[in-house]
Amino acid sequence: ILFSSFSFGANAYSVDEEDASIESYYLYNFENDLVMAEKDIDKVISSSSTVKIMTVCVALESDIPMNTVITITQSMISGISGRFMGLRVGDKLTFEDLLYATVCASFNDAAQALALTISPSLEHFVDKMNQKAKELGMLSTTYADVTGIASEENKTTVSDLIKLARYMSQNEEFLKISSTKSHKLSVMATCDYTTISNRSSLLTSYKGISNFNSGSSGENGYSS
Repeated sequence: ILFSSFSFGANAYSVDEEDASIESYYLYNFENDLVMAEKDIDKVISSSSTVKIMTVCVALESDIPMNTVITITQSMISGISGRFMGLRVGDKLTFEDLLYATVCASFNDAAQALALTISPSLEHFVDKMNQKAKELGMLSTTYADVTGIASEENKTTVSDLIKLARYMSQNEEFLKISSTKSHKLSVMATCDYTTISNRSSLLTSYKGISNFNSGSSGENGYSS
């Protein structure tokens, strides 16, 4: 799913229909309200790492101050797999640091720490995610975790992701975070990382791009 603010012509972009790895897509130009290309946008697919967009959506709407210092607990890093930043019990970061680590770097331990900062359990937080999906009319979407690792249980459609992307495109804080190329962690941070770099190659390849999420999960491949 790709959104653009560039004034491309209607025939300026094409997709290789022979590429079997491209299961579903949607290319839309906000500036002139033009759908440039799409394929199987109502087909149910794995949410993959786009799950983190909803994780951050719920986190931002919790109204926790950005400078709130979070101390990492065992439950925040328990069971973490896939891509993670290596947080340890006792590490301190701000709420803002965790947001950047989740969105820009797609770190799973940061996403789980965010969730458990807001909710007493991951299950409770996931319930919030599914409730928000219903509010946005994402009727084919089901979230099972806060990271996207449970790829067979996290389900969505490109059509639903369009609704979420439109909603989050109105959130200035989210756009600022997701479109930042690198973020220096606050002076309060005690983890091994000092700077969070954005995984999206779009930000360095094209001027004026606003990113949403870049990630991958196992056999489900990449998502943007």
